[in-house]
Amino acid sequence: MSDQEKRSVIIIGAGAAGLMAANELAGAYHVTILEALDHVGGRIQTLYDQKTGCFIEAGAEFIHGKLPLTLSVATQSGATIQEVKGDMYQVSDCNWKKLDEIIEGWDELLFKMGSLPDDMTLDAFLEMYFPGPGYEALRHHTRAYAAGFDLADPVRASVRSLYQEWSKEFDKQYRIKEGYEFIIQYLKRQCIKKGCRILTGKRVKQIDWQKEEVTVYTSENEKFFSEKIIITLPTGILQTPVSYASINITPLLDNYDHAWQQIGYGSVLKVVLIFEKAFWKEQHDKIGFVFSDEAIPTWWTQLPFEAPVLTGWLGGPSAVQWDEMSDERIIELAIGSLSKIFRMNFEEIISLLSQHYIFRWHSSKTAGGAYSYETPLSEQAKQLLVTPVENTLYFAGEALYTGPYAGTVEAALSSAMEVVKKIVGTG
Repeated sequence: MSDQEKRSVIIIGAGAAGLMAANELAGAYHVTILEALDHVGGRIQTLYDQKTGCFIEAGAEFIHGKLPLTLSVATQSGATIQEVKGDMYQVSDCNWKKLDEIIEGWDELLFKMGSLPDDMTLDAFLEMYFPGPGYEALRHHTRAYAAGFDLADPVRASVRSLYQEWSKEFDKQYRIKEGYEFIIQYLKRQCIKKGCRILTGKRVKQIDWQKEEVTVYTSENEKFFSEKIIITLPTGILQTPVSYASINITPLLDNYDHAWQQIGYGSVLKVVLIFEKAFWKEQHDKIGFVFSDEAIPTWWTQLPFEAPVLTGWLGGPSAVQWDEMSDERIIELAIGSLSKIFRMNFEEIISLLSQHYIFRWHSSKTAGGAYSYETPLSEQAKQLLVTPVENTLYFAGEALYTGPYAGTVEAALSSAMEVVKKIVGTG
């Protein structure tokens, strides 16, 4: 095919989905990526801490199991995949308990989730199938796990979707030694090598379209033209008609706009603390994850990397309440949480703190949150959202994936591949 015969595609967003789609289409199509930020990666951002030599992940950090596309891209990039090590502990009232399962009663919980005849919300399920004081702890820990791991609001979250994910046993988790952004930069290089244009700092505000004809306007009133367009914006942006990163589409897609509201979208507060020494080793030498009921409940170390770094994680609806809190107050609550967990003096821990990073994904103007989860209405909504509009407009991203790897980079990559198949199939 000559260069003149190639058809054109614009991709909105240079995150994992946008770059994956571009990498697959570039060469056979004229591909232009428009990214609002001044860098690629979207919700994947890796910082390098010179003092510890650690890569600090603002967003995605783990590969949850042997995920085929993620590991394939990582291998092609030359990244070093490291298995996550360490033990899991539950800490309640200063008592440490090593965990062999995520929640006590986990097998019974999964059995009843899998036996459910019709989908319902997690909150309704727990009240119906695990009532009374005897199951109080199970209800509490299940809600906390859904909010913390899946960023899901139990009042909205789909039991069927959570079961599909939770019953898929991830025997191992992995980290990318060079940081998650390493594979993003690899995809970027591959795209450019194939002739793709990647334009950063281009915030799209308007899309005018008719069949096989698209005009895109940026906030600076620049115009871009193509025959097809792939929109990979985060769910939180697509759910908000008027915001910094929202896009007006003409003609309107009212049914698609309504469908986006049926997708759950969670948030997270992530706090990374770097210390002068790994004081937690005095409690246990091989701590991997710690779960608690403190203000910041979940913590993990960098094992297998021996670095004096702890990451605190607060996910789900409660994370939004921290948006207006000052950094100083967040650090105070973080150290207070660690003080209770490790039974150490507050001043002693704060004296060891040398650096901190705070990431508030809900307040990000170009993300509006961290990643998606399913509600009982999501399945039908996704069937519409993955349907191309006149073979001209396409949506892709982790929120549109249906399978056991919800909310992951794998979901974003998989969604991109599905869109590519649809585009290639239409010529």
